[in-house]
Amino acid sequence: MTGSHGRAGHGNEEVGVTEQGRAAEGDQTEGGAARPRRRPRRPWYVRQTPLPTSSFVPGPEPVEEKKASALAAFRYRDFRLLWAGNFVVNMGGWMQTIAVSWLLRSSPMMLGSVYAAQYLPVLVLGPLGGVVADRRERRLVLMVTQAGIMATAFTLALLSKLGHATPWAIICVSAVTGLFFAFNSPAYQSLVPDLVPRREIVNAVAMNSLGWNLSRVAGPSLGAAVYAAFGPTWAFSINGVSYLVLIVALSRMRVPRHEIDDEDTGTWHRLVQGLAYVRRHRRVATLLSAVGVISIFGLPFVVLLPVMASKVLHRAVGGYGILMGATGVGAVLGVLTLARSGARMPRRLVPWTLVGFGVSVLAFAMSRSFWVSAAFLIPAGGFYLASLTGANSGVQLAVRERFRGRVMSLYAMAFIGFIPIGSMLFGFIARSTSAPFALTLGASGLIIGGSVLLAFPRLLEDRAVTAPRRRAPSR
Repeated sequence: MTGSHGRAGHGNEEVGVTEQGRAAEGDQTEGGAARPRRRPRRPWYVRQTPLPTSSFVPGPEPVEEKKASALAAFRYRDFRLLWAGNFVVNMGGWMQTIAVSWLLRSSPMMLGSVYAAQYLPVLVLGPLGGVVADRRERRLVLMVTQAGIMATAFTLALLSKLGHATPWAIICVSAVTGLFFAFNSPAYQSLVPDLVPRREIVNAVAMNSLGWNLSRVAGPSLGAAVYAAFGPTWAFSINGVSYLVLIVALSRMRVPRHEIDDEDTGTWHRLVQGLAYVRRHRRVATLLSAVGVISIFGLPFVVLLPVMASKVLHRAVGGYGILMGATGVGAVLGVLTLARSGARMPRRLVPWTLVGFGVSVLAFAMSRSFWVSAAFLIPAGGFYLASLTGANSGVQLAVRERFRGRVMSLYAMAFIGFIPIGSMLFGFIARSTSAPFALTLGASGLIIGGSVLLAFPRLLEDRAVTAPRRRAPSR
């Protein structure tokens, strides 16, 4: 993607110089008659509007501001549609998460197994979803996967209504949901840069995280209220209806076709190409590794929140909703701060936020006061989303368009696919020892991971790792 910008800009410079040379030759024809002067193109040294990405076709450009706007991505219609539809889906998703978590709160192992069944298919089939995202129209892929996930939500509602929402039934339905997630996540992550110009990618990623966490503030509390008043069936049904909103929003979008990988090769070869691309780019590989650390060591604190709320802090479902809402408030504050950073982000943002995330989770694990615990979850949520947003933006800005789907499928594998590993591991540790001890181990992993990146800053340098050249045989 960056390379295409460079070629286009160079071409404009050559045209500008050529037009000036023609104007210097004179403005008369061979017969002496005057001819209309052609308007010369803007010279290369005059600042021009940055060219859009290869797949984004802009309308009228917004007026450039001296200071980065926190809501810059919302100037673009298709991004607004995607954001609004996804916000409604996230609200329904959090309501379902509350219902499932509270149904299985008495068994941390079963609760971890549900998350494992839902996200394990992403780890196995995620790269295949990336190939599909590079080969097919991403908007249509999303419409199909959203319809499938909607069907699983209504299945849970039916099982709950009939009194058959057993732990193993929930695990089976969650596994089917994970199959759709494996194709949904790469397509969604790759679609965002198609909706905004390159200079707004960081802001678009931050706004995406903002929408997810605004729903995280309201969704758990609303889900707890619906669960307490009407039971889990209503929570599952509302989640199913929410997917219709995103499907309608996707159908109204006018997204141009992205750069299709039309190379006549097999699926396996394309998978290998994506892995080789990541291996050659050190910064991309490091950021994906950091996301894996967050998923394995950091996200289990969300899985263990209902256990902490009920067994350690001795609160009912309303207290669990408050704890979830506290992490959402912190995440919103963190994302709003990052949204104003413009197109550049600090290189050491990810390692420092990893360390901050670990320290916050460690403090939460040691607390036995409900409100003190909720206060520690505010910075935990902020550091958590800041680290993910920084890693996502760094990968999106570094990757070439024709590899975006495959690279973002590896991001989905690191983010979603590794959740089962952490969920089952720390669910087993919490069952064998205690939830605070499991959270302490997870926080230690986050602190160690961030410290390694701070000790070796070259891992975050934006340069490709090339193979050494072979010497020509001597004659």
